[in-house]
Amino acid sequence: MRRYALAVIAALAVSVFGSAAQSQDASRTVVFAVGEWPPFVSEIENGYGIHSRMVTKAFEKAGYRVVYEFMPWQRAAASTKAGQYVATFPWQRNPERVADYLISRQPLGPNRSVAYYEASRFPNGIKGTNLREMAEAGYTFVGVRSYIHTVDLAKYGANLHIVSNSRLAWMMLARGRIDIYVDNELVGDTESVEFLGPVRARDFAKSVPVSDDPLYILFSRNHDQAEELREIWDSAMTH
Repeated sequence: MRRYALAVIAALAVSVFGSAAQSQDASRTVVFAVGEWPPFVSEIENGYGIHSRMVTKAFEKAGYRVVYEFMPWQRAAASTKAGQYVATFPWQRNPERVADYLISRQPLGPNRSVAYYEASRFPNGIKGTNLREMAEAGYTFVGVRSYIHTVDLAKYGANLHIVSNSRLAWMMLARGRIDIYVDNELVGDTESVEFLGPVRARDFAKSVPVSDDPLYILFSRNHDQAEELREIWDSAMTH
């Protein structure tokens, strides 16, 4: 009987300490909600992309295990806002996001964006040096839902078609259904080749940069770890 009791106690101890270890391990895991935006964030890029490598390095140095869950960008933003995920990146700052999220003080890097158009359709280039001027010039645009440029173009009253992902945006541009697609220059250069092939991608020209605003991490206002993790990121980027 004594031997049985000792066995039960030992089993309970293993269970308690095992559960505690699992709980501690879970608390040291940070899960980010992200989407495809190569080469900055992508399931097929080394280390999940340029920005993901930066984020992983910062949090692993602080003792965290970093996990990325890929999903449509709109769901990543909504799920983070609701507190299902602690953070999502990369995003530009705007008044709505300032109200909805805790935004990192330190950026991931700049978002140098350009307008892509088919060179043969506009041999003399396109009019305007910013999105407002291009919208006022009467061009037709395609924008990805939840992208900051899509929000801005809608605000400027542009003739705008909204799609769910960048592949569809490039397909519309390649088929001549719209005039302009705006995206980060490095992302656009990467995806045009990926979606259209290197030969067809060379048919598209770029405008002067229309924006160069920084990109940030959005932390959830409804997640217990958000403030602590934001401090870890900001500290890592200033040391």
